[in-house]
Order: sequence, then C-alpha cells, then structure tokens
Amino acid sequence: ARKNSDIVIRSGMKVLYEPCSLANAAAGVRTITVEGGAQLVLDDQDMTLTVREIYVQSGGHFFAGSETCRLWSQVDINFIGDKANSNHENFKPQNGPSKGLQVLGKVDMHGKRFHPTWTRLATTARRDDSIIFLQEPVNWEVGQEVLITTTIYFDCPDYYLDSCKPCNHGANCEPVKHQ
Repeated sequence: ARKNSDIVIRSGMKVLYEPCSLANAAAGVRTITVEGGAQLVLDDQDMTLTVREIYVQSGGHFFAGSETCRLWSQVDINFIGDKANSNHENFKPQNGPSKGLQVLGKVDMHGKRFHPTWTRLATTARRDDSIIFLQEPVNWEVGQEVLITTTIYFDCPDYYLDSCKPCNHGANCEPVKHQ
C-alpha cells in the first residue's frame, strides 16, 4: 500500500496487519474498509497505524487481541485528517474525507489488563509527595497517569455551584474554586 491509498479487505479475507504491512505508507493510508465476512487482525508487535478512517461494515470484524489472548505490545492507532470534514454523514469512503472509526460490524480490542483500576490510599498524600502508599498491590506502570482526588466533596453532587448541601459526615462543604 502507498501513502493516501484506500485499502479494502474483501468478504472472506482474513488479513494480519504487521508493522511492515504498510511500510511504504508511513504518512498514513486514507481508508481501511473491512467488508462483511472479512477480518482485520492486528499482530502483537509494537506498531503505529496511521489512517484517516477505518470503516467496519456489517458482518466485518476488526480484532486487536482477545479476552484469552491479550496484546502486550504498544499499539497506537492515529486518525489523521481535517476536523472540519469529520462527521457521520461524511464517513463513508464514497462521500469524501472524514476521520475516525465507524463500526457497523464488530471491533474487539484487548490489551494488557491493569488491575485494580482504582484503589484507596493507605496514607494521606501531600502536595509535594513523590511516593504514595496504596491499600492494595497494583500492576500500574511508570509513565501512566494517576488521578488522586479528594473525598471531602464525596456527598456533594453540586460541586460546580457556589455552595452545596451539607455532607453526610456532618461538616459543610466549602465551595469549589475553579481557576
């Protein structure tokens, strides 16, 4: 495939995509269409797939791992194109440019499972702490983002308002100040 080409995976075909599959299209392909009865499978290798749109038609399948065979590699799918032309009506290849993933068939993406996805702090975290202690072990990796949030507003659903109702713990919630 060449840069800006349209790739169609026809009914009955099973295509394994590897990093070298589109070596001549480093700047991206325009579209990948997976017809009904066809399969596109991403190999478990570090890769970047650069494409304007992927269109999985009814009965088509796009796989990146499975529940029993998860991907362990770094797989990035970069959608490129003009945002102004991105909408549902333009998404069909015959209608001109768009960008994104349209699925009328099936998409299964299963990567490394990180668990638990949340936990409680074992001790209070202070603003300048470089180490935090958790209540349970995790398999999170260096470089992943971690969100630590306060529980002081736990029972205050209207936290964007200037005031909120008393919290269940008996203290009044202070208004949240946004910058």
